[in-house]
Amino acid sequence: MWREGGSLKVVIPKARRGIHDLNPIMRNTPELSTSRSQETRDEVDNIMSKPARSSSPISVRKQLPRRSSVDAELSDKSVDTDSEDILSKSSPADFQIHSYYRDENYQYIHSHRDVSLNTSWQNYSRSSETNIPENQDKINSGLNSKYIIPIVIALCGICYIVYGQYSDKNISFKIYDRINFYDDLKSMAQKYKVKPDSMLQVRTGVDTIFQKEDAGSFIFTYDSKSFDSELFFNFIDNISSASSRYLRNDTKDVQHVVLDSSKVITIKSDVDLIYEFRDNLDKTGVLLVKNIERVPAKLAMAFHYYCDEFNPLVKKSAIFFTLDVSKCKSLLGKPSLDHDYIERCLKEIWREVDRDKIAPLLTRVVGVIVDVTNL
Repeated sequence: MWREGGSLKVVIPKARRGIHDLNPIMRNTPELSTSRSQETRDEVDNIMSKPARSSSPISVRKQLPRRSSVDAELSDKSVDTDSEDILSKSSPADFQIHSYYRDENYQYIHSHRDVSLNTSWQNYSRSSETNIPENQDKINSGLNSKYIIPIVIALCGICYIVYGQYSDKNISFKIYDRINFYDDLKSMAQKYKVKPDSMLQVRTGVDTIFQKEDAGSFIFTYDSKSFDSELFFNFIDNISSASSRYLRNDTKDVQHVVLDSSKVITIKSDVDLIYEFRDNLDKTGVLLVKNIERVPAKLAMAFHYYCDEFNPLVKKSAIFFTLDVSKCKSLLGKPSLDHDYIERCLKEIWREVDRDKIAPLLTRVVGVIVDVTNL
């Protein structure tokens, strides 16, 4: 009760209105106030209560005009957005943390998806880049095969021709073996009418030299007073050539070395005789000394080294001598053409050789005696 203008007025206390009753939005009612602000004053429900302080005015949304369905949808979206803003501001801390992690997960998923897409695109680009050289390589290989195949065929043809020529050459080198040597000696025995035993001595002696790779000497005896010189020397040349091919069967064109009286005259010492024919004997395997009785005593000691069976001057070599027994007529008795008779004949011819050297010399020179005086 207070006094106003001289009159007393009684104040009846009432209950205070709720806060939510003042905001139509919180009541979910369409009532909207047209004024931007509305001042209210709390009524005192008790005399002893103090007057409440005036609160700040609450803004009220204006009543929206009627809109179409499209506007309604847009409005709903804006309302939802506003609601989310309000809720985000008024939501508790746990809800905000959950929203934070949800945003982080969303960003991680999108970033991981972007990385996957970038990786896939890079792999595709790389595969495309690698496919281009592969296709180019296939094209180049196809072009190269057109040229490589003819070149390979041509090279194979050349190799075949060269190999054929080389094999033919080797065949011509290697065809003269023991069987061919034996066949040739048999044919010569029939052609020149040489005794089988004499040809057997030649065949056995040359084959032994080939097997043991040592040296050996052969003396072919003839009588110049009762023989056909042309026939005899043809026989000697043929048998020497056959023996040379057998001992050096790496070529069919090998020819034996011949030492005759014309060459003997030009040689001054036995040392010169050794050095002059040693290399050629090493190549051919046979040295033919025609008419050994014409070799002077000063050169005779060279045959001591050529005919050494145990320490030969040239390995796998045969020394063929021809001896005219008519030069040994000074010897008493009928010639038997054995080792003793041939040694005495040569000892008489080489009287100038020292006595201590003549015996070893004759032992080496008089090896295999082949009697062909019937020619």
